[in-house]
Amino acid sequence: MVRKFANYPLYAKGIIFFYTAGFLTMLIYHIAEVFQMGFFSRDVPFIINIWYDALGFIIVPAVLILLYTRPKAGLLSALAVMAITFVLDALVRYIIQDESYVEWFYFFEITFAILVITTFPVMRFLVKPKTSEKHYA
Repeated sequence: MVRKFANYPLYAKGIIFFYTAGFLTMLIYHIAEVFQMGFFSRDVPFIINIWYDALGFIIVPAVLILLYTRPKAGLLSALAVMAITFVLDALVRYIIQDESYVEWFYFFEITFAILVITTFPVMRFLVKPKTSEKHYA
């Protein structure tokens, strides 16, 4: 059985808090950007536009829900989302050079991706089920 959030040590709850704060910041930014500029409005390839718009409305909310309801799936999805975002942000920033990309948010997402990637091994250990020793007669 997966460990419950209430049973996590304090430092693990702190890491989950940072995950939540980071993902909420991403959610707000990407939704605000859609309301300000519209869907698929960035000067980047269409598939990257889909990813950035989906972050605010589908992907990040799903990750936040999974972090608390199914921690193992939540951690794996958080790692996947931030790894993909890290690669796409670097691609947009250094190769495509989209001017609509806000510089502070780029550095925020890169820093947050590094946090998620470096803390993932510790968090993965915490959500592993406890092994029970069963003795059979």
